[in-house]
Amino acid sequence: MKRLGILGGTFDPIHIGHMQMAYAAYRRLGLDTVYVIPAGYPYFKGRVTPYSLRCDMVKIVLNSMNEERGVRTESGREVFRLSLIEASEDRPAYTYETLSRIHTDEPDSKLYFICGKDVFESIDSWKYPDRVLKEASLVVFDRGGEGQSVAPINTDIYKDAEIISLDEYMDRGDGMIAVCVSEKHADLIEEQLRNKGLRK
Repeated sequence: MKRLGILGGTFDPIHIGHMQMAYAAYRRLGLDTVYVIPAGYPYFKGRVTPYSLRCDMVKIVLNSMNEERGVRTESGREVFRLSLIEASEDRPAYTYETLSRIHTDEPDSKLYFICGKDVFESIDSWKYPDRVLKEASLVVFDRGGEGQSVAPINTDIYKDAEIISLDEYMDRGDGMIAVCVSEKHADLIEEQLRNKGLRK
């Protein structure tokens, strides 16, 4: 059974915190692939950079990350991969729908939904959070680096859920912290934004 990590977000732009979580989950949980999924219609964010450009920024970072870390699946494919499953800009793509579609496309898989503690603590406001918890295990990071344990809100929807608490800062000793959006990547991203007239 394949172990798939799922990291969604607006990625406007993608930054070091995103990739620290993705890499730490890959290493700690032995994931086969980590899908990075930009939201096509991030209705909760207001005005954002166009979807295609946010995807371009994600590609820059993922391509470099795969090459620099030398990470490949058994079939030779990149571990960290951009997914366009939420490409529609006409309506929101809810997490439970995205996870269900991935399970349909890859039925022989176990899903790990990667998120920060701040996102986890808002899960009660998500659409059908019980379905999210049935589709995937939650991998929760304390992005503040405080080292506090992550405990679910006391509600029945968590009764049978698998919630894994990880702290991405635990990996400082083995070089994980070097996986980041470097100055080179930041310059490439800024250049793209300027070319699109989104930066002066």
